Amino acid sequence: MPCLLKITTMAKKRKTKVGKALQNIGKGVKNIAKKAKNIPFAPLIPFKIAMRAILKSKGVETSDDITEISQKFYNVVIRKKANYEIYNYEHLSPAVVSAIIAAVIDYFKSLKKKKERGEKLTEAEEKALKVAEEATATVVAEVEEQAKSQIMSKTYVPIIIIALVAIVLVFLLLKKKK
Repeated sequence: MPCLLKITTMAKKRKTKVGKALQNIGKGVKNIAKKAKNIPFAPLIPFKIAMRAILKSKGVETSDDITEISQKFYNVVIRKKANYEIYNYEHLSPAVVSAIIAAVIDYFKSLKKKKERGEKLTEAEEKALKVAEEATATVVAEVEEQAKSQIMSKTYVPIIIIALVAIVLVFLLLKKKK
């Protein structure tokens, strides 16, 4: 990150198109880094809306954070606990994260099996299952689309990398001339 900081600092001083481009790249990298903390719970993203709906039906408020939603869902819906703590991802072991992910996915699988057997689902469960199925179908379609477009993007990635390196080199050379 020190290199990125140096580049964005130089970019701010330059006030050129190259400088602005480097500044935008720096902002993008920072945004990705902020979102990266939720990556361990990424497998539950298709179930996020469904989990929030069930939690809301039980009177539990949540933020938009997948880490918080996953833990609350696990504790309130699956474990049926009223008293629990929400931990930052940094304080959760990989084994705990894996257990939460597996339990949530199993919960939605059991809802689907329950529906297939003709058993009665609550209104919240019915809605959550529908949302989860739609989200899963959307993710599958997106993955298939990305796989198809991956062939095209592989040909452009080296060109983009070379262009970015060239921009940085030009920027550094211009700085040295002053």
